[in-house]
Amino acid sequence: MKRLSGKKFNPYVVVATGTAIALTLGGYLGYRLARGPGAGAVVPVGVEVLPQDAVMSMTVSTNEGQWRRLRGFGTPQSRSQFDAQLVRWRDRFLTANGLQYRRDIQPWVGEDVTLAFLPWDSETPPSPSPSPTGSPQASPEAPEGLATLVDPKQPLPLVAILPIADAGRARQVLENAPGATGQQVKTRDYQGFTIREVTGQGEQSYAATVLEGKYAVVSNQASAVERVIDTYKGRPALRDAAGYREALANSRVDQPFLQLYLNGPEVRQVVAANTAQPVPLLSLTPVQRNQGVVANMTLESQGLRILGSNWLAPNSETRYTVSNDAGELPALLPDATRLLMSGGNMRQFWEGYRQQAIASPANPLNPSTFEQGINRTTGLDWNNDFLKWMDGEFALALVPMTAPSGTAQVGVVLLAQTSDRAAAEATFEKLDAVMGERYQFRVSPIEIGGKSLVNWVSPFGSLTVTHGWLDDNTAVLTLGAGSINTVLPAPKTLLKNNDLFEATQSRELAAHNGRVFVDVDGLRSLGGSLPLPQFPQGAATAMEAMQQIGMTSALGSDRTSRFDLYLRLRKEGEAPPLPPPGATPSPSASPSPQG
Repeated sequence: MKRLSGKKFNPYVVVATGTAIALTLGGYLGYRLARGPGAGAVVPVGVEVLPQDAVMSMTVSTNEGQWRRLRGFGTPQSRSQFDAQLVRWRDRFLTANGLQYRRDIQPWVGEDVTLAFLPWDSETPPSPSPSPTGSPQASPEAPEGLATLVDPKQPLPLVAILPIADAGRARQVLENAPGATGQQVKTRDYQGFTIREVTGQGEQSYAATVLEGKYAVVSNQASAVERVIDTYKGRPALRDAAGYREALANSRVDQPFLQLYLNGPEVRQVVAANTAQPVPLLSLTPVQRNQGVVANMTLESQGLRILGSNWLAPNSETRYTVSNDAGELPALLPDATRLLMSGGNMRQFWEGYRQQAIASPANPLNPSTFEQGINRTTGLDWNNDFLKWMDGEFALALVPMTAPSGTAQVGVVLLAQTSDRAAAEATFEKLDAVMGERYQFRVSPIEIGGKSLVNWVSPFGSLTVTHGWLDDNTAVLTLGAGSINTVLPAPKTLLKNNDLFEATQSRELAAHNGRVFVDVDGLRSLGGSLPLPQFPQGAATAMEAMQQIGMTSALGSDRTSRFDLYLRLRKEGEAPPLPPPGATPSPSASPSPQG
């Protein structure tokens, strides 16, 4: 595999700030994304020349108006952090190579550009290239979290496809780019195309070519440019990958700001080869169990919406049971609900999760670990004593409440519909006996709102659990003293009528099989009554910009599923102009309007 010399290139940094790159790089010949200028095309222009085994691709708009709208979201702190990344990438990969976006890129680039990661040239990842003296193997500016997905010592080839709106201007720039002091340029022919390789003391070495006036192709590895040329001349392209076009059609939106594609098998291989840190939570994402994932992001007045589609491999033994009839249980929850996770069928959900999840045995989210824990704690079998009757819609919610002591607390509410109430009652009777005899809980019947319930109170009164029935087929179990009072008697104001909940609902997936709703502002307002996870500094700043999160999922067929994710964001203050080259803002401070 031919690798270009120069400083270490860390692709995981681009993953975390990939959308940021395209704003200021508009088309830097190595960091831009693709979808050609043709409006209405189902397939993004540019994927027709990407190899079919591409690990991932991102296509982003070069429209400055959309980028201004994006920068309008957030808090001064989160915006400063975002702007710092934009400026850092601009200075590192444009200014350092003697390029200016408005002068060298904007005049000829199309409406969108595409950035893609390709797999290693062989099954064995390349050995890391020696870093220049004093240069770290991994950038200290690498974002936390996503940095663990790709081993910084085994960088992936990165390629950019820039559709050309003005072929003459593009060729002039590519052939006569000023470059930086000390850079060396050489050209060579490959399959009838001229590849221009730039190496030397610049911040980033790269290789580039032009495909018959249609696309500018740039990469940090010359071999990646060769692979794109091979695809252009007839090798299998991403455009024709099984399931890809159908997924695009299922998630199509008008004027997407960003389009994302993930190749499930290739992503899993990259993560498995990561010697820096394992990522067991990958098993919880669509990437773990699917052949591919496609998502389109649009900018809305109050936030971002992402409509996507997943599909299974043609030879996968997994098949979905198509049922999109969830949605009743939110009508039973109070409007103060801070977090909701619901699904159409608990038994099917768990069976699918158990079949598809590949988590570490030490991971508490491993289904086998959970089932064994239920058995050790209660002596009951999760599958025979619980899932057997949990064959309907389910919902798990966090609801604020006032404890008997008068302090603000958070209660947990679990609702589950069943077609076999007798089996459910038999399980509850077994649990009553276990809690009373094994754990010395005080088990007693109570009545609230005309409903007969059972209360468990721990020996020192620190834990209260209540279970019973809201109606003929909806079982309820709550944790926390007084939490049962959030659903009984029936709340006067319901979650389904909450404006914030309504705003996060999907317009595309009216019939669905599951929902997630997170009132981030509401959770934050609970303070110490709910111990929230500690995020890394960068992620914590980003979370401060979020107000609510909503996700809806639906099944399209026995092999496809769809999702609609909405992020409602703050809009505090006005976005200042980006600083000129060399004046990188501090991500920890708010930039002044003159910045």
